Amino acid sequence: MDTSPSNGLLSSTPYKKRWGADFNNNNNNFGDGHYYYLTLDCEDPDTYPQFRFLSETGFQSEPSYVDYEQVALESDLGQNTQFLKMRTSFNQPHEVMINQSRRHYHIPKDVKDREHFSYYTWLTQIQQGQCMKTCFET
Repeated sequence: MDTSPSNGLLSSTPYKKRWGADFNNNNNNFGDGHYYYLTLDCEDPDTYPQFRFLSETGFQSEPSYVDYEQVALESDLGQNTQFLKMRTSFNQPHEVMINQSRRHYHIPKDVKDREHFSYYTWLTQIQQGQCMKTCFET
């Protein structure tokens, strides 16, 4: 496939791709699909459309606590600190990670110490793995 997320050729003469009004992300007969519905329960198989080929998807997690520990002050370690917000390009990533993880795991309301922050980062990684597992098994 020459481009993504094109759903293939609509016609060869004239050369026209399946874009815009012709593009149906859920059409299982053409091309590929992208899935980034991060506010839905990622462990619910019914939230995933059936794509012919899923070429892009993902679920964010925090990096390992060991990585944060090397560069963070104690005051930086919290779920919604400016320190964390400066380390992502996605709008409201930590809220999405927290909400997704709270569906299946107990995450304290306010994480402000190293022990709880370490636990929080680990749970977001576990949740990311469960999301990917469900996505690819669906």
